[in-house]
Amino acid sequence: MADDPRFELRKAGDEYKAVRTSLAQVRAAIEPVIVEALRAGVPQKDVVELSGFTRETIRTMARNNGIEPR
Repeated sequence: MADDPRFELRKAGDEYKAVRTSLAQVRAAIEPVIVEALRAGVPQKDVVELSGFTRETIRTMARNNGIEPR
């Protein structure tokens, strides 16, 4: 029923879930690239600018992969 607000809510929820899943897949694919760049000496600020991820996210990825702050 189109007049039922649950219809639009379900539709929006489905879209959100699809984007969230897609984002998780992209993050899993880009993390090794980010880690490689950090290990190659690319400055964190450049990684942030080029990847679009926040400094905090980049730091977390680095720590999770054994890269300690300089």
